[in-house]
Amino acid sequence: MKKLVLYVLAMVVILSLVSPANNALATSQTDLSDYNVIQGESLVKDVEIDVNNIEYNVEEAFKKYGLEVIDIEAEIPKGTNVISFDNMEDFNKFMILTEDSEEVQIEEDIEEPSLIETEPPLLFARAAAASSTKTYTKSSTFGTSKVNLKAKITRDSKGKVTKSVVYTTHTGITFSLDWEERYAYSVLNTAKTGGTAYGGGTKKWVVFVSNLGTIRKQDLDLTLKF
Repeated sequence: MKKLVLYVLAMVVILSLVSPANNALATSQTDLSDYNVIQGESLVKDVEIDVNNIEYNVEEAFKKYGLEVIDIEAEIPKGTNVISFDNMEDFNKFMILTEDSEEVQIEEDIEEPSLIETEPPLLFARAAAASSTKTYTKSSTFGTSKVNLKAKITRDSKGKVTKSVVYTTHTGITFSLDWEERYAYSVLNTAKTGGTAYGGGTKKWVVFVSNLGTIRKQDLDLTLKF
């Protein structure tokens, strides 16, 4: 009888140790109710992928793409957009989608000089002829985001650059965490009639797949001629 009691007590202890309620190793589910969850499937429906090259183990896939597991609830502010994937195929499509970018350069309309009504009409004409300002834009669309490098260039009546303002913007449909500008500047040519603008930074998305969170980062460098 004594052996039976000891056996029952031992079994109770063992069962309590492996019980999910008491197991310290039990995996907890991330609560995304305080975040703006976006279903990743809708973002990658047009992306084609070779299913033979898909890494289906999420942790191995993170290693493949150089991603680190994060605690979304602890590290990401509430209300942030989180792209959630139900399967590894869509996750791999997203990684491909954000790897490639399409760049387009456009030249925006000339900005007319502002005129003050109290000035004589002749002075208006001289002011308008003295300088002109034109904004050049180089846009890079990748994934669901659009980053623009802008150069606002002012030239005098002889075509010489007298002022340049270079900056980046983040526009369009975006499901990202942030765009962090690292640099934006311009270099004039020898004649000072034009030059090249440079801008770059890092794009970030919060991604959630198989109950694991990560941040997908993509560096972007843009140049444009003006």
